[in-house]
Amino acid sequence: MKVGFFGGTFDPVHNGHVNMVEDAIRFGGLDKLLVVPAGRTVHKPAERVSSAGMRYMMCHLAFSPCSHVEVSRIEVLREHGSYTIDTLRELKAALTGKDQLYMVCGADILFDILHWRSPEAILREIRILASLRPGHDRSGMEIRARELSDRYGAEITFFEARQTDVSSTAVREAVERSLPISGLVPPAVRRFIRMAGLYGPEDPLESLDPDHQDRLRTAERVLLSFMEPERLSHSLLTMTSAARLAADHGQDVFAAALAGLVHDCAKHLPARDAVRHIDPEDRATLAEPKLYHGPAGAALAPGWFGIRDPLVLDAVRYHATGRADMTWLDLVLYLADKSEPSRTFQGSDAVFEMARKDLAGAFLYSCNGLREHLATLGKPMHPDTIAAIESLERSQPY
Repeated sequence: MKVGFFGGTFDPVHNGHVNMVEDAIRFGGLDKLLVVPAGRTVHKPAERVSSAGMRYMMCHLAFSPCSHVEVSRIEVLREHGSYTIDTLRELKAALTGKDQLYMVCGADILFDILHWRSPEAILREIRILASLRPGHDRSGMEIRARELSDRYGAEITFFEARQTDVSSTAVREAVERSLPISGLVPPAVRRFIRMAGLYGPEDPLESLDPDHQDRLRTAERVLLSFMEPERLSHSLLTMTSAARLAADHGQDVFAAALAGLVHDCAKHLPARDAVRHIDPEDRATLAEPKLYHGPAGAALAPGWFGIRDPLVLDAVRYHATGRADMTWLDLVLYLADKSEPSRTFQGSDAVFEMARKDLAGAFLYSCNGLREHLATLGKPMHPDTIAAIESLERSQPY
């Protein structure tokens, strides 16, 4: 089997990346292609790069419609930065003896590759599948390929790729200037960029100091080790929504972002495991397994993420129900979870816009819809939610 490796920062992934992948499979004869977004970038230390989770998620959305393509988490799971040779060797070790690994790249890389880490090893150990786009000097590329072959034993094959005049830098600049990007990135990626507020001038996460940024990325890496893409997308969007609400109300953006990111960390646990973290006296929660992940997440977060802040842990614990005398973070997380941009609940957009001005009012408005929904199911409202409503109603000015 011929397996391709296509790595990059993908900040963001764009139509040029998608075209190259499709053309490598079609014209390069690959049976399978692994798209590998970088984790911690070692070659762009001074440049602001979106988190690995955000870039992985955009790659997942971009390449899900493509046959024979998988998006690998091999690099985003690494704690420290890695080089291409490390990833290629790890991927090659996982293949069978009959498989062949090809590094997919633009042909112009043939002139830069000797400046990479361990270029001789890459050229000696891995076959290269290089794209030729309209405008490339094919004869010059072929001369360079022969030089690398003669000197290092490199096996280089060319394939024709479509011309796409787009770059990640151009996409980021377009978003920053509020210009359309519909022709530059796949539709699903465009929607995700908009929902997450990436590359825009009003991203509250951009204001965080490097230590807080690093703590968020460490927590994100833990989630990437087990969380499936749909849940990861929701967690990332809840993080950005919570951060935006905290900024709107002059509260701790980092605490809100952290709570939003990890709030569903226990959602994947079987009920028989999650129930161990429920108070035996809490009959209402015990009767509803869909609520187990809140208390379970709060119990597991200190060990999984090193979170000790009771404000964050309590917000995670009660994010699905609320509670009496809710803190600002309880309200922010509850509302961000219910109204992040990918939610399809009726009125979710209105809840978020209301929350930007009035957290308590938005919570009460949201609970009116919840009460109606539960009534159609013949289910009672959770006692903690009732207590939250009563305490907030008592505190509302008349």
